[in-house]
Amino acid sequence: MIAKPTAIIYIDGFNLYYGRLRDSSSKWLDIQALFDDLLPRYDVIKVRYFTARVKAAASPADPQAPERQKAYLNALAGLPRVEVTEGSFTIHKSYARRRYPSRWARVIPVPRRLRERHLVKIWKVEEKGSDVNLGAYLVLDAARGAADLQVLVTNDSDLAEPARIVGSQFGQQIALCFPRKTRSRALVAVPHAFVLSVSDAAIARNQLPNPVEVGGKSYYRPAAWGT
Repeated sequence: MIAKPTAIIYIDGFNLYYGRLRDSSSKWLDIQALFDDLLPRYDVIKVRYFTARVKAAASPADPQAPERQKAYLNALAGLPRVEVTEGSFTIHKSYARRRYPSRWARVIPVPRRLRERHLVKIWKVEEKGSDVNLGAYLVLDAARGAADLQVLVTNDSDLAEPARIVGSQFGQQIALCFPRKTRSRALVAVPHAFVLSVSDAAIARNQLPNPVEVGGKSYYRPAAWGT
């Protein structure tokens, strides 16, 4: 029996969530089973998932978001070929220009002495590290020749250069998978073997069991994510 070519999947977790899953009832996604399903001609040897832990302070309108994410990450820990790499969130005080109704949208230069009147205090939330981590592992695995195909799951144009390096410097094949309907032009311009499409049906049929048993503990799909 001829062995299948191997593949590693690199998932930008927030890009996938906000681009495809947030408004669906299929958030309890088995990312390992999904790519086994989508790539039947390949042996998916690893799924790398990049994210950051949500902080309650970052989403005061949805204080349960950290617990839902925690349940999902605990469930992913039970999948033998999934490896989660975490970045971080930073929350700090900042200022932003006040937004006015569209009928006032004309840009009017504000004198320096009046500028403070047009600014409001905000809490600025930024995710740090996930895109850098993804790019680093993408290039590292290419340098090692870890798989025959590397599949990049994101719309983030910042990852175009690491993806380009994978092919130009290491001669590795790369495939693209876009969570959003729109596609990053910068990523599309990167030489790639193919674009992998993910249907809603594929997402719906590749859900984790409920509960997921990991290390003697049970992790349940959050009630807000449906049954």
